[in-house]
Amino acid sequence: MKSSMKKKFDFSAEMNEAESIKNTPKNEYWEEEKRLLDVNAKELASLNDNVHEMSINLVNFYTSFVIYSKSALYKIHIAFKEQIRNKTVFFYNSVFFSFHLISFFALGNI
Repeated sequence: MKSSMKKKFDFSAEMNEAESIKNTPKNEYWEEEKRLLDVNAKELASLNDNVHEMSINLVNFYTSFVIYSKSALYKIHIAFKEQIRNKTVFFYNSVFFSFHLISFFALGNI
């Protein structure tokens, strides 16, 4: 008998009223604003990712450029030193050869 005395509450009317929000111009405006804000947030996040990737690429490019520049300058420096050494050796050999040639003829070793 007690179980039959319990009163059941019916919330279906309240739920139907809550689910059927009338589409007013004001509600449509706010729904469109919300949708546009979501789109803008996604675009901004994508733009932020692109800027971050570009900054990483720029740092990598700069690092590569500096390493290449130092390498190229070092190669130029080495080539220049090699050229100076070759010219010095050539000058030494020509002076040494001339000195021996002069001394050869001066001493009469013909």
